[in-house]
Amino acid sequence: MKILVATPNIKGKGGVGSFYAALRDYYSLNVEYFTIGRRTHDEGKIVVAVRLMKDYLLFLRNLKHRDFALIHLNPSLKSKAVIRDGLFLYLAKQAGKKVLVFFHGWDKRFESMLTGWKLKLFKRVYFDVDAIIVLAEQFKAQLRAWGYTGPIYLGTTTFDDKCLDGFNIEDRLAAQNHTVNLLFLAWIVKEKGIYEAVQAYHLVKSLGMDIRFIVAGDGQELSAVKQYVMERKIEGVDFRGFVNGQDKVRVLKEGDMYVFPSYSEGMPNSVLEAMAFGLPIITRAVGGLRDFFEDGKMGFITESKDPKIFADYIEKLACNTELRKRIGKYNHEYAVEHFPASKVVRRIERIYHNVLEKKEDVRRPVIHLILSLDYEIFGSAAGDVMRDIIQPTSRLLDICDKYGVKMTIMFEAAEYWAFKKAEQDGKLRLAYCPAAEMEKQVRDAVRRGHDVQLHLHPQWIGAELKDGLWHLNFDWCRIADLPNGLGHKEDLFSITGALYQGKKTLEDMLKPIRKDYECVVFRAGGFYIQPARDVIKAMKQVGLVADSSVIKGYHKWEPYVDFRNAEEKAGFWWTNTEDVVRCGGKCKGILELPVYSQMKPSINNLKLPKVTVTVKRYILERKDPHSHISSIPASILPKGTVLRLLFSKYPIKFDFGKLSSADMCGIFVTEVNRQIKTSDSSIYPFVGIGHCKDFWNDRNFEKFIFKVSSNGKFKSVICFDTFQGVIKRLLS
Repeated sequence: MKILVATPNIKGKGGVGSFYAALRDYYSLNVEYFTIGRRTHDEGKIVVAVRLMKDYLLFLRNLKHRDFALIHLNPSLKSKAVIRDGLFLYLAKQAGKKVLVFFHGWDKRFESMLTGWKLKLFKRVYFDVDAIIVLAEQFKAQLRAWGYTGPIYLGTTTFDDKCLDGFNIEDRLAAQNHTVNLLFLAWIVKEKGIYEAVQAYHLVKSLGMDIRFIVAGDGQELSAVKQYVMERKIEGVDFRGFVNGQDKVRVLKEGDMYVFPSYSEGMPNSVLEAMAFGLPIITRAVGGLRDFFEDGKMGFITESKDPKIFADYIEKLACNTELRKRIGKYNHEYAVEHFPASKVVRRIERIYHNVLEKKEDVRRPVIHLILSLDYEIFGSAAGDVMRDIIQPTSRLLDICDKYGVKMTIMFEAAEYWAFKKAEQDGKLRLAYCPAAEMEKQVRDAVRRGHDVQLHLHPQWIGAELKDGLWHLNFDWCRIADLPNGLGHKEDLFSITGALYQGKKTLEDMLKPIRKDYECVVFRAGGFYIQPARDVIKAMKQVGLVADSSVIKGYHKWEPYVDFRNAEEKAGFWWTNTEDVVRCGGKCKGILELPVYSQMKPSINNLKLPKVTVTVKRYILERKDPHSHISSIPASILPKGTVLRLLFSKYPIKFDFGKLSSADMCGIFVTEVNRQIKTSDSSIYPFVGIGHCKDFWNDRNFEKFIFKVSSNGKFKSVICFDTFQGVIKRLLS
């Protein structure tokens, strides 16, 4: 089995050539390199054109006379590379060869230009490949959005194992320089952020710090940058020019931290090399970096190009030797574990095997169906715990047990606290103890193998029962509105305190039943997770790994919530630190496991099962005396005619308490078929939702469970799971 890899000159200055130069000594398969592109960076246009024609002719000769099983092309998503390699791809497919394309670079400006006929032409050529490798999840998502349904693998760049020969991280950390060396190692072009790096260094230098700036690299902007430094009389800038081999190793050993404000990247080799040599990294969240970079643990990562922000990070590291050592050691260990050429080449060879054996992916997608039940009475405080929580939940658990299906109960902790306090104060006049019954039921559920996670309506925190009626704090409908803000663990009227006490309540209650039980998932009452910055921060602080409050496409003005920009086709994503609908790198924010929904005309809400539930719920709430003393802020409906409202698109949740069995099966089967064709993950969480307080849908629910669990067509690609089970799989 012979494989032909078309690559730029591996002895040249480019990142792709360096990548394949690093891999060359580690292949176990019969891999040959075919050089395309510039041989030197000073070739004229005529030389380039003649050389390119020779490359095409030599490539054709190889296709005709050499028995290559696979052709591996390495373009960037840039105009010239896409056109050049598109012809190599066309020739290879005409010769009947399997083709793998690895997009190393990804120009966002070129991506935005791919519309209309340009996109059609791109798809006609590049969607004919047998598989694609990209360097970032966002690039994979874009290819899917354009309609590519073939296998997409997530790759990485690398560093050569041999560059670490004789290197000892402990010796390096022990020999920290008195003068701090800031390193920039890249092409000297504007798009790599060289001017932002110089300006950031100048800001720090002007503070009188003992720091110097090593600039290693060549490029069209080098002379202009030198002039820029000279005109502004910036001291301590050391231009080293292009470095390679041992010269590069020496520069990396000299550096104390690495700065890289690049505008756009795939996965920069230089960052991985700097990590391998124990340097803290200060970078922008570009390309594949956002998928693995741990802010604060590997250095600092930002969306901004502002030199002041970079200067602040540089100053923070320059002033703290112990922080640099701690980050440097972690970066070295992480890089050695994930990025050496000897390991990266094994991953690429596994992809070669999968493409040649016609496997669609390394992993087969499995849909993990999570039935999540919001365990609560009505939001207006109306309802009876026995009638609206205990009895319907008991029926649901019995149906699940009948078919061996597991459910996740989203336990409303604040309601539980309120009922428990009212019992202790002797204010409840009932024939039973609501809090005790709730505790008894969830303990029994866990004993039977079901899951319990945290749900919280903050208006119940501090609720009081006066004269037999509940008085709630409706100014706190959103958890972010709690009066003491972010707060701390012991302050129940703060975000951190409410989440911590909720998690602690469940773990104290359930760990005696199952030792491995953990409360790791949160769902905000009313789905009011936004504004999310402090909520995400508090969740990470208390050990809540994931949220399940997002409904894709959902939007409400009062209280404000907006999920319209959520990842449309993703079953889960890592959030950033600002909002649950925005993606960030792994472990940067929290995991978001959205409630499954489809955007459909609002008229779909008028189907019989849902209308029946709505009417019954309305009657129950209006009869309850609590509804007359409290009111939840109502949504502000958009202006328009009734017809316009009925046919405007609205997110229809997968609500097993309100949908018919036919609708549930239709939605689920559609999603299963889509995932089988397009998923790149071995795990696709499909989160359904129900509410015990308005569950009268027993017949439809059982019919759906029976159909899905007994359908042989999907047994290999679906399983019923719980939140805790899915979290463990995703984190592993």
